[in-house]
Amino acid sequence: MTKRLTPLQYQRKLLRSLFQLRALSRRTRQRIPFALRFRGRRRRLIDAAAADWDGGYIVQDDGFYVYVPRELDTNGLDILTRAIAHEPVIARHCPAGGVALDVGAHLGAWTVPMAQAVGATGHVHAFEPVPFLNAALGKTLRANGFGHVVLDSRGLGSAKGKAAFTVADGGGGKGNQGMSGLGERPDGTVIEIELTTLDAFSEERKLERLDFLKIDVEGLEAEVLAGGAKTLARFHPTLVFETGNEDPGRRLAIRDTLGPLGYRLLGIPVEHGIVEADWDAFVECTAPFTATYFCNVLCVAS
Repeated sequence: MTKRLTPLQYQRKLLRSLFQLRALSRRTRQRIPFALRFRGRRRRLIDAAAADWDGGYIVQDDGFYVYVPRELDTNGLDILTRAIAHEPVIARHCPAGGVALDVGAHLGAWTVPMAQAVGATGHVHAFEPVPFLNAALGKTLRANGFGHVVLDSRGLGSAKGKAAFTVADGGGGKGNQGMSGLGERPDGTVIEIELTTLDAFSEERKLERLDFLKIDVEGLEAEVLAGGAKTLARFHPTLVFETGNEDPGRRLAIRDTLGPLGYRLLGIPVEHGIVEADWDAFVECTAPFTATYFCNVLCVAS
């Protein structure tokens, strides 16, 4: 004889069954078609995306929208075809209610998780001078309701003014628009952009705190840091900057800017940890650094 369920027991069982049904639906929806298990089929699909993509929004695994423009490069193609994991350092160093800067924001791979981490009570300032990348990131921010992110079309450097800027060719998904940068080069389209400094920006926005600063400006990170020495000395934000595209003199300049401010170079953040390094290895480009390998460097104030 089956025991009769109480109303509470029935509701609990019903809710559990509905949860299991939703889980089954998710697994069914995400089931990988048999054809995609073959490398050739995956390659043809990626090639088709590179050829036919006309711009639009995709949904990432975390539920946030990302707008990928029709001007597709390798980074945009990765967003379309791969599961992109967020850098763990963001959640650790972008506190709720905090202020973070993304210098060289591109399509928002760092901006979006920064905005998520600081929440609606915080602020993120994203700098992206490439016009169509700036427009695409603006669409991403609006689609996700990130009203606490301010998008800036200026570049950051060591001085204010105007400068020539080369927008690298995306090459139909084979080039890298992240290689765009200051100066006139034959591998892209030259435009003129406005430059400001981190110190001038801090005064302009009347910043009262700065918790996290990420810089990816294709070898000119030293100039951004030099133009923000007062701000760094005042707030001591955690720093992540790209290395691998600068000359030895700029590596030394970075160390000479950050070292006296009490910054320690912890190492290279990777997917499952941090590869330990120090200032000597960075300046001399010895292991784990190599002259031809691009990576991010994590620095924290003592």
